[in-house]
Amino acid sequence: MSPEHMAKIREARQAKLAAAKPAAKAATGAKKAAATPKTKPAAATTDGAPKKRGMSPEHMAKIRAARKKKSDQ
Repeated sequence: MSPEHMAKIREARQAKLAAAKPAAKAATGAKKAAATPKTKPAAATTDGAPKKRGMSPEHMAKIRAARKKKSDQ
């Protein structure tokens, strides 16, 4: 294709994107507002400390021992 023809195609594509952008932005804004919770859920702890996540060191030690035992076989 000639450069002139490609320029026309690019202009048409940009015009189409510019026309669709406000509608898409409004739609995603509505979806985002609906999906976002109003308040952050509180972690269930009794002493007020943040909830710990992940595995305990004891559990990880058991896993490492099992892996080592399996790799030694």
